[in-house]
Amino acid sequence: MSSNKLVTIIIPTYNTVPEILPSGNAEYLIIDDGSVKEVAETIDKKYGKIKDVKIIHQKNAGVASARNRGIKESKTKYIYFFDADDEYVGEELIVKLAALAEVKNVKAVGGSMLEIRMDGSLFNDWDGFNSGFVFRQEGYIKYNDYQFDYGFYRFVYERQFLIDNNIYFPKLKRFQDPPFFVKALYTAQVFYAVPMVTYRYRVGITNWTKHKVKDCLKGILMNVRFARQYKLNFLFLTSYGRLEDFATYIKKYNKKICIIIILLQIKVIYKFNFNIILKSDK
Repeated sequence: MSSNKLVTIIIPTYNTVPEILPSGNAEYLIIDDGSVKEVAETIDKKYGKIKDVKIIHQKNAGVASARNRGIKESKTKYIYFFDADDEYVGEELIVKLAALAEVKNVKAVGGSMLEIRMDGSLFNDWDGFNSGFVFRQEGYIKYNDYQFDYGFYRFVYERQFLIDNNIYFPKLKRFQDPPFFVKALYTAQVFYAVPMVTYRYRVGITNWTKHKVKDCLKGILMNVRFARQYKLNFLFLTSYGRLEDFATYIKKYNKKICIIIILLQIKVIYKFNFNIILKSDK
């Protein structure tokens, strides 16, 4: 791979051949996380001879491990994450985000998310706890005024900033993204936002297991602890709301017990009265 590019696009993949169009202005790092032989060979055949694409094959260790390896193996100043089963926004836009990070002198620049639903319809009319998926105007934003937890892949990040502050994805089967995202933006303190769509997320079916539910709850608790430590009241409420998001899957593995356990942990970890939090501003 060359070393004169500004951004690397990190692509973890498992049994999926990513659809990308390298045009020479960015580097690509495909982390094949233990795909079957046929898929691994197809990835090599399709992208193995492109000079700006590096392919790493590893034993299956999970998407968090693949992304973390991408952070460590990248050589450019900025990085951007793209999941192979989503729809690529294009190299030109990602390079522009990295250039904007340079001009604005920030550790992260991000935009809005578009969701591609299973029936092919497009959605980006986010509100409530999920309103942080979109930015209505361009400008600097303090994380204390944002306190959102989803959509890490909408951003480019300064790679060395992540490494210096030990910001990596926790090795969880589910909900490993929000703890990374929260820590990255909080540590950066200020980021730059643009209204344009910078990620196109394709909704899929998750094969939930007891392990995944357990890891999901662990990830939520990570953000609850973070919210308590840094007095991020809105982040706490948002994290609590994620329990409702995953209630259907938690129920399958005894919703009552899971929620009782997590609420007891929250009560111990976060020593604020719910009513006080609800009445407070961000």
